[in-house]
Amino acid sequence: MKKDKSLKLQFGFTLIELLVIISLVGIIMMATVGLLLSILRGSRKSDALNTLKQNGNHVLEVMSSRIRNAKSMTCGGTTLTIINQDGRQTIYSCANGAISSNSANLVSTGASNCLFSCTVGGRGVPPNTSFQFTLTSSDTTIEGASSIFKATVSLRNY
Repeated sequence: MKKDKSLKLQFGFTLIELLVIISLVGIIMMATVGLLLSILRGSRKSDALNTLKQNGNHVLEVMSSRIRNAKSMTCGGTTLTIINQDGRQTIYSCANGAISSNSANLVSTGASNCLFSCTVGGRGVPPNTSFQFTLTSSDTTIEGASSIFKATVSLRNY
């Protein structure tokens, strides 16, 4: 009996087949790692922006409440002085990347472009102040993590 060589079954893979599979797996893994790194970077930026928004909104609420309930105010550039109902003076200032109130920082990092402007009220029109500032993330590895905050507040008791 003659053995038919064409019917002989081959077990295993050739070297070329193994190299092709290893190359494809490597390419897929590199793409997956790149995608995961991109997702993590986006998540970190989102977390940084959320923290900035919370800090900025806190500053806006504190300052707006105190200005609204003040007896009088004066401002110029990077400082705002208000006289409270009890006659005490509170000075808000923007310097060295911080927004502070009587030497206590409302936000201690990344504040810039801070500006106060006041409008004197007329008869029946309350005086108001507008303030604006930009907060930037202190994490230098996150690009573009900054937010602009602005508000206009009128005095209630004028």
